[in-house]
Amino acid sequence: MERTDAEAILRAHPEMLARGEITIFGLLMDRSGSMQRYGDTPRAVINGHIGKLQLDANADGALGFVVTFADDSRWDIPPQPLAAMPLMSSYQAEGNTKLYETVLKALRELMALKGKFLAQGVKVNLILTVFTDGEDSYNIRSIIDELVQTSGLALEAQAKLELIGIGHPAKAIARAMGFPPQDAVQIEGSEEAMHRTMAGVTQRTHITMMGCSVPSTPAPPSSH
Repeated sequence: MERTDAEAILRAHPEMLARGEITIFGLLMDRSGSMQRYGDTPRAVINGHIGKLQLDANADGALGFVVTFADDSRWDIPPQPLAAMPLMSSYQAEGNTKLYETVLKALRELMALKGKFLAQGVKVNLILTVFTDGEDSYNIRSIIDELVQTSGLALEAQAKLELIGIGHPAKAIARAMGFPPQDAVQIEGSEEAMHRTMAGVTQRTHITMMGCSVPSTPAPPSSH
């Protein structure tokens, strides 16, 4: 998972600079071996989320990306305008859970993109939603420390950081990453719960006339 070229995005989409205010969102999905039990559901819920947001009349006011993680982190959908975003083409669960490093890289990307738009006078709203069914397999202290620091910077920038634990306690993982525990939710480990929870994420994302995506305060309903 390499850093994208924010300058190239700006050059390719100058219309986003004219809006005055946009949203940059990231969606991270666990791809480790324990997710095999859910089959193709992770891809289906991601594509449903993208498709529904693209129906919004103001979809051109958002830029986003999708990353999956196992032993590696992959740009399944690199950062680009929501209106033209393709659907996720494949999903195969295998390997361990490189959670912390992936979240750190995604936060760096959000902050770097935000900085480029701010430099052009555009107000930026940030949102990052992470789905995982387990804890980090590597637990590297230096990564954790940098992640907590970076999460703090993102929160100071008014970012919305939400962790969804699929059949796994979420609040402890959120605290370890520097995410607000009140925005962390444990859901039932089932395909239906994943669909229901992603529908809640979609419903809470409102793209305004100025391109501002504002998730509501309440978290998705917990099944525990």
